[in-house]
Amino acid sequence: MEAYEQALSEAPKAAAKLPHVDGWHFVPLALLIIGGVFWVVGCIPKPPVASRAAQTRSASELPALSKLSSQDRDKIWANKSPAGLTAFYRDHTSFDADKLAEPYIDTWLSISGRVYNANIENGIPTLLVDGVEGVSLVQCRFGKEHQKQISIRKKADVVNTSGKITRILGNGISLNECEFV
Repeated sequence: MEAYEQALSEAPKAAAKLPHVDGWHFVPLALLIIGGVFWVVGCIPKPPVASRAAQTRSASELPALSKLSSQDRDKIWANKSPAGLTAFYRDHTSFDADKLAEPYIDTWLSISGRVYNANIENGIPTLLVDGVEGVSLVQCRFGKEHQKQISIRKKADVVNTSGKITRILGNGISLNECEFV
């Protein structure tokens, strides 16, 4: 703007044809302020918005009915992903989340992940599984008939299991009556 005004002062004929501008030297300051406001707004973290597809498990994520025994077909399967279930506790108070999670207790859930730990808790073979999307750990309790299978599992072994949901938390899920899929 300074250069524009300097040029017009040295060329009176051009200055007569071009408009005279006053106050334009504040434009760069205004643009910097506006840009700064947009930058600050952009830096504010936004809560993750889970898509409907991420919250609801698709039919392909549920065990294929043709592969299930007649006993397994009678099970009621959770229609949410593990991440969708734990999101109740990340997005709501515990009081509200307990109400939202309650219908999913005693439904069946199928997971895939990596062995974090394998042990026997009070005589019950138990696997802790990590690498399940949206969940820190899934605790899988098996029947005593699976003790040998649990005892030979190594850390980071990939496992596919299903079990009945007994507890949902903000960072984990507990499953009972687990079976290898």
